[in-house]
Amino acid sequence: MNAKLSVKFILLVLVTLFAVGLPTLALLQLEQSPSASVSGQKLEELALTSQLISSRVESGTLSISEGFLQQKAMLQNLVSDQTIAQSSLNDQYFDGGSIAIWAAAAGFLAVLLIVLIAVSIKTSSAQLSTIALAISANRFEDVAKVRSEGELDGVVRALKTAAIELADKQQQLSDDSAVSQRSSLESLRIAQALNVTSTNVMIADENRTIVYMNRSVEKMLRTVESELQKVLPQFKVDSIVGSKMDIFHKNPKHQADLLAALEARHQTQIQVAGMFFRLTANPMFAEDGTRIGTVVEWLDRTAEVLSEKEISEIVSQAAAGNFTVRAKEDNKKDFMLFMSKSLNELMSTADHGLADVSRVLMAMSEGDLTQRITEDYQGQFDNLKRFCNETCENLTDMIRDIQEAAETINHAASEIAHGNADLSSRTESQASSLEETASSMDQMTGHVRQTSENARSASSLANDAAKVALQGGDQVKQVVVTMSSINEASREIADIISIIDGIAFQTNILALNAAVEAARAGEQGRGFAVVASEVRTLAQRSANAAKDIKELISDSVSKVEEGNRLVNQSGQIMEQIEEAIKRVNELMSQVASASTEQATGLDEINQAVVKMDEMTQQNAALVEEAAASADSMRSQASILQQNVQRFNINGRDGEPLMLPRA
Repeated sequence: MNAKLSVKFILLVLVTLFAVGLPTLALLQLEQSPSASVSGQKLEELALTSQLISSRVESGTLSISEGFLQQKAMLQNLVSDQTIAQSSLNDQYFDGGSIAIWAAAAGFLAVLLIVLIAVSIKTSSAQLSTIALAISANRFEDVAKVRSEGELDGVVRALKTAAIELADKQQQLSDDSAVSQRSSLESLRIAQALNVTSTNVMIADENRTIVYMNRSVEKMLRTVESELQKVLPQFKVDSIVGSKMDIFHKNPKHQADLLAALEARHQTQIQVAGMFFRLTANPMFAEDGTRIGTVVEWLDRTAEVLSEKEISEIVSQAAAGNFTVRAKEDNKKDFMLFMSKSLNELMSTADHGLADVSRVLMAMSEGDLTQRITEDYQGQFDNLKRFCNETCENLTDMIRDIQEAAETINHAASEIAHGNADLSSRTESQASSLEETASSMDQMTGHVRQTSENARSASSLANDAAKVALQGGDQVKQVVVTMSSINEASREIADIISIIDGIAFQTNILALNAAVEAARAGEQGRGFAVVASEVRTLAQRSANAAKDIKELISDSVSKVEEGNRLVNQSGQIMEQIEEAIKRVNELMSQVASASTEQATGLDEINQAVVKMDEMTQQNAALVEEAAASADSMRSQASILQQNVQRFNINGRDGEPLMLPRA
């Protein structure tokens, strides 16, 4: 209780004791009035409670707002109790006044003291009411303006101190509330951002308990909830928050150890119920380095993994040569849909391109060179199309050239056959002429020998000189005629040899042309080239032989001319013999000598004719071989035509070019 108030109460009691005629009841009522004592007790309780609340707020066991509300409630109760006490005290004063009328003189001083006390208490009560109203209205600056005077100035000062402390606490609480509000706003902003992001995010605390998942991961897990429940019957999306992170793993301990030791970003892939998820875990740390949780990003890679397997299978099939498979485009989007469409376009292009090439090559294998690739392609497929079509064009031109060459070869072989037949008849005629020449040479040799014998016997037949001379003249004439015939035959033989030489030269030219055409024909003309080479060799041999025969015939002609000259001389001699028999004996020796030389020359001519006959026989054999080669050439040309007729190359009129067979 306040000291001033106590002194006043003591003085009041003393005055009352000494007052004469003061009724005991009035003294007792005044002394037993609980208003002041109750007010003092309430103030003491208020001060103690305020200190207790302040200590609890400072220790943290009670929040500032709760402490403020409790102190505010106590002040309001105090004001209410004080108002009731003041009303009761006024009633008592009125009752004391009634009693004091009976002892006015004795209780005047007591009444005065009571009035003073009441006024003091009323002033303090007004101050307390002002403080309470200011505190209740949160106008703590008005509390500082209240003057602490009167009997309850200690209580007023305590309340002012408490109000100032409450103002400070309220300001601190307001600052903390603003910080908390900003933190809450920031947390709300982060939560909203996580909810609207398309990334699947899940957050767990340091004990691996899931404390948050955004809408994206919730939507993803709800989509596959029924599939996950096939292998995880207890799995429910609604119960994920609050459960452990290892509910998706077969080895929870391994997962717990991995998350506990996680210090940096970690990425792994799990497979659950045939679905593939890629998890990216990042540890979260406080400012002091303490582990406060883990944030996990979920990515459903099921469609991506299945697409990768599908693409891998398609690539394997393509590597094996199967371009008919296609990737599914249903239920795909974005990159996977683009990838599937691009792969299908690639497979379709490769399939169609190779199918066109296969079609053309198959037609080529069957002899049809009319097929072409008409579709439009790009890149290497365009090059393949161009090369394939150019190959068909080149083969068509080559087959056409082969057909024309086969016709030319067939025609040349026919001409060679006709030439060989003509050459064979000429060779036979030449052989017959040579036989006649040989027979004539035999006769001429006999005549020359007879002339020689006659010359030897001329000495013994001098008497018959005239007759012999006449006979000799006749013989000389016959010899002249015969020599003329031999000379003409030799010239004919020379002409025949020239013809044979020309035929050999033409045969050589034809064989050379045949070899060139055979070389152009390639593998199919190799056999014909061998035959042409043999024909060319035989033609060269025939030309060489004809050259030798020509030289021999030339020599024979020269010798025949020499013999003719000698015969003419003999004729002149014989005429001289006829004119001058006397000179017969002298000339007979010369005639004998000339006859001997002539016989030798005729022997040589005879041998030359024999050689010519042998060469003619060889020429005849060569002609027969050439005829056989020509027949073989015609046969090979026919086979070549039959082979190239298998190809359909389509001429300008749209019909296949088919050359006639020889």
